[in-house]
Amino acid sequence: MRCVRDRRFYHRFIIGTAALEAEKVAELNTEQLMHGDLAFLPAFHESYAALAAKLRDSLVLATTALPPFRFLLKVHGAKGESLQKRVEACRGYLEM
Repeated sequence: MRCVRDRRFYHRFIIGTAALEAEKVAELNTEQLMHGDLAFLPAFHESYAALAAKLRDSLVLATTALPPFRFLLKVHGAKGESLQKRVEACRGYLEM
């Protein structure tokens, strides 16, 4: 799922780019221009061992460089259908 069709919600796929080759970074930049849903951690090396650090860095990025938000839902490896169900559940909180 690339887009949640509700202006109250937006999502970002956060990617560490420190260890990527320039060609891959260029591909990601092109994808970002197309979809607008990527956020980059340029000093971060992606690895399983660094997931806790990525979460920390992602939260810093979210609170300092992304548009303001009231709620943050962090998911890992969610499929489109699963993510859509979570967004639907969040809508209920906004409508209360």
